[in-house]
Amino acid sequence: MDTRSSMRAFLRVVQAGGFSKAAARLGVSPAMVTKHVNSLEARLGERLLNRTTRQVGLTAAGAAYDEHCARIVGELDDVEAAVGASTRAPRGTLRITAGVDMGEALAPLIFEFMRTQPEVEPEGVLENRFADLVEERFDVGIRGAVRLPESSLIVRPLAHSRLILCAAPAYLAEHLAPRVPEDLARHRFSP
Repeated sequence: MDTRSSMRAFLRVVQAGGFSKAAARLGVSPAMVTKHVNSLEARLGERLLNRTTRQVGLTAAGAAYDEHCARIVGELDDVEAAVGASTRAPRGTLRITAGVDMGEALAPLIFEFMRTQPEVEPEGVLENRFADLVEERFDVGIRGAVRLPESSLIVRPLAHSRLILCAAPAYLAEHLAPRVPEDLARHRFSP
């Protein structure tokens, strides 16, 4: 049996003063409460409760166990409440890295995110190199790429964009206009 559930059943028996009342509070059968207490007693090798048909009392071992058990179960409940609360509402720092040219488009999105998630503090780094997200402790990396390097990271497309090649008429007058993609190798490019 689950030790924690057995500990809770034992505490309820002590608080309620009987197995039937404890079972009602726990929403289980009296037989199940009895199994939990018997399981604890077998594991500990000590009798925790003196039982009669009319009342239940703690043994010396049961009184010591009750004190420790109440503290332990209370601490477990506190830990679960604290962790549960932290997972319900996002909080902390959200580290984002993105390409320099994405800053203008990301700014309004980050401001909206800050408005809806006041407990999260975004920290943005705009740079064009591919950052090592794990080593540099980034939570999110946003990059424009045709193909990304192999990685165990989760990749999601956010948007699609088209590249358009442009040339000034004077440049094309001086150089032949490309007709097939291979012709581009003869031309100069600037970002």
